[in-house]
Amino acid sequence: MVLSFRPKYPRGSTNSFRCHQSLLEEFADVFKEDLSTYKGPKVTLPLDPKVPPIRLKARNVPLAIRPRIEAEIKRFL
Repeated sequence: MVLSFRPKYPRGSTNSFRCHQSLLEEFADVFKEDLSTYKGPKVTLPLDPKVPPIRLKARNVPLAIRPRIEAEIKRFL
């Protein structure tokens, strides 16, 4: 899922902007704002039973942006 796609262009780069616009128009269903469920073919994820699962530590979030991240998480819930 792509949450956002907003590249920044230098002044005068209309060709890049047009390319960006054409991608957004061609794949509008991918970049739409609402969330939905996967409607493609069945997906399988083969796992090796001999490989033990690992646990990763959660990433540290700078205190300055923590409220924005919490607000975004609440928006998704």
